[in-house]
Amino acid sequence: MIQLSDEGVVTSFTIVRFQFELHPTSPPFAYALIKLDGADVSFLHIIKDDLTSLRNFARVKAVFAQNRVGSIWDIECFRLI
Repeated sequence: MIQLSDEGVVTSFTIVRFQFELHPTSPPFAYALIKLDGADVSFLHIIKDDLTSLRNFARVKAVFAQNRVGSIWDIECFRLI
């Protein structure tokens, strides 16, 4: 295991504009594949803000939850930087 950065790039995304009970947050938000600096592959997470500026290869930074429990949701979302 290696420690990765909390910053990376968006490799792909889609913006969600409709409500569905299984979404992790209220729309609008984006599901994005994010490749963290130092990683070999991307992983799926969400971006909540500044969706009009969202583009492939945009730089993002993790926003961590106040209370962490050791899961992927310790990252609340990513924001554009």
